[in-house]
Amino acid sequence: MANKKNKKAKKPAVGKPAAGSNNKGAKKAPPKGKKPQNKSKKPQQKPAKNQTKPVAKNSEKARSAPEMKEKNKKQASTKKQAPKKPAFDFDKLSQKLSALSKKVKAFADKCKKNYDMKKVFIALGFIAAVIAVTAIVIVLIANNNYSVPDYVKNADYKGRVESEAIAFDMDISENQQKALSKATKSKGDKRKFDFFVNDTIVMNEYDDPALIEFGSADTNDCVLVFYIIDENGQELYRSLGIEPGRQVRSISFFDEIPYGTQNVTLAVLGYDAKTFKMVGMQTAQIKLEIGVD
Repeated sequence: MANKKNKKAKKPAVGKPAAGSNNKGAKKAPPKGKKPQNKSKKPQQKPAKNQTKPVAKNSEKARSAPEMKEKNKKQASTKKQAPKKPAFDFDKLSQKLSALSKKVKAFADKCKKNYDMKKVFIALGFIAAVIAVTAIVIVLIANNNYSVPDYVKNADYKGRVESEAIAFDMDISENQQKALSKATKSKGDKRKFDFFVNDTIVMNEYDDPALIEFGSADTNDCVLVFYIIDENGQELYRSLGIEPGRQVRSISFFDEIPYGTQNVTLAVLGYDAKTFKMVGMQTAQIKLEIGVD
């Protein structure tokens, strides 16, 4: 009991701190006649919006946040990156080329064993020569596609020329002669000589003079002789030699020609004036109209 009394005696008075106590924040008893103020009812201040919250409780999460960000960045980058194309392998290409060259060489060796390459080249050369000759023949046929009888091709020239009554000196310039020669649709040895002629002859009667207007250019160095042949190969007219710079304006046919329109062939042969040898031949088509209204 005595101990209990001592403990009670040692208790400090209300409102005063005990001697030697550091409890400065202990509540003081309000004086008599005044009501105690309720400080707990004061409104608590809310933290500012930008005020950072203490992270003491979430210290582990705060420590691992940078690591998680880096990890997420790495994962996103790996997802976005397109798969890289494999680098070009030059070694494989060189191996394929070497293998191909070996195959080609083996094929060439096989051909050499089984075939005589000289004979092969000779055969190829023969084929090429045949093709070239065929092409030349086709060109010659295209240039000489007007049929001419053999008696015209093999005709001889004795040196007789047309008289001045039939062959006149031309009164046109060389340029005009060249222009008329180019306008004449002839085929054959065009480089040997130049001539011009009317492509259509109109007659009222078969015995009327036929206006042919045949001319030998001044630049020629040969004498010209021309034939007119019908579709059956019959000779309708043959001239004598026509010297360069002379022109035959009209002719008379040897035989009677039926009325109507027909195509005839004009064959012009060039002969050397001294040796009388043939130097070339050209042909052209002429239309005859006799008694056509």
